[in-house]
Amino acid sequence: VKTHQCEEFSYGGCLGNGNRFETQEVCETRCVAPHTPDVCNQPKKIGQCRGHFPRWFYDHADGACKQFVYGGCQGNDNRFSSKEDCEQRCVSPATTASEECVEFVYGGCGGNNNRFATKDEYICTLPKETGPCTAYFERWYYDKSDEYCKMFVYGGCQGNKNRFVTEQECRSQCRAKKGEHEWVNVCTLTKAVGSCSSAIQRYFFNTDSATCEQFLYSGCGGNGNSFDTLEECEKSCDKHLRKFVVSKGKGK
Repeated sequence: VKTHQCEEFSYGGCLGNGNRFETQEVCETRCVAPHTPDVCNQPKKIGQCRGHFPRWFYDHADGACKQFVYGGCQGNDNRFSSKEDCEQRCVSPATTASEECVEFVYGGCGGNNNRFATKDEYICTLPKETGPCTAYFERWYYDKSDEYCKMFVYGGCQGNKNRFVTEQECRSQCRAKKGEHEWVNVCTLTKAVGSCSSAIQRYFFNTDSATCEQFLYSGCGGNGNSFDTLEECEKSCDKHLRKFVVSKGKGK
């Protein structure tokens, strides 16, 4: 039974969630509503009369203003003449302005139903993001344009969730969901400039010379054997590069 009160419990020392506070005072400050009622938290109330007055109330559970019919007497203060008045009082500007899903950190208690877990499918559409820090961590991301997992250097902080420790992890997370193409080693693909008219400096792995070489990418089309930097190309095709070098050495 939900009591909407702060209660003492014994914490095991690991895992759990954010609904865990050192003192009752901290818990009540964070989670317990003030004694003065907030009109936006009051339930919809049509009153005792039988009039028919279209009004708006704030549905705290759904985080949205909704229309209802007010009887004309009694009721409560969660009653507005227009949707605009309701949103101005109860809906934050960020919610009304962007109309987009925005990431936030949930504190663990209270709030409303406008709270969703990130969908894994979305991760694979995010762009490569190295972050603002300057550390050097080799990671993998899924390039939605080329439909391949590629290596990149992660700076160590921020960035996004399109970041995997291994190529296999990237492929299992993103490639398996598409299921439209057989996996191909991008380093074995031929250079493909694409079909547009831009001239973007990129690097590809040349299997004939066993080196990464520069080329001009047109901006669209092409294939996965296309890297932003020489370093990314060499890191991504390192095993393939060494294989070619050893083979050539044995042939001499």
